[in-house]
Amino acid sequence: MANKLRLEGKVAVITGAASGIGEASARFFVEHGARVVVADIQDELGLQVVESIGTDKATYRHCDVDHRREPSRGYRSLRGREMCVLDMDVTAFDEMMARGGSNKSVA
Repeated sequence: MANKLRLEGKVAVITGAASGIGEASARFFVEHGARVVVADIQDELGLQVVESIGTDKATYRHCDVDHRREPSRGYRSLRGREMCVLDMDVTAFDEMMARGGSNKSVA
């Protein structure tokens, strides 16, 4: 059997993760050790997915992939540096989770 936690230490940004295949993908990634950013335009459903997965393993981010800049909008880490959500490592993700996933966006 393959290592069940083969994604441990990884952060996945999954668009469309509030329902359907995206939601299933988010759950699969967490099951295999990743932490996930549930990204979607369906805020209420996205927050429900995060709550059911666990706020220690997932966070929600409103994201409309029809708008070119949204998926790569940055976050300001606790250290004050700007970073793209797609470039987050586990430490940056942990910082964001410690703040309830509500790091201020950097436009």
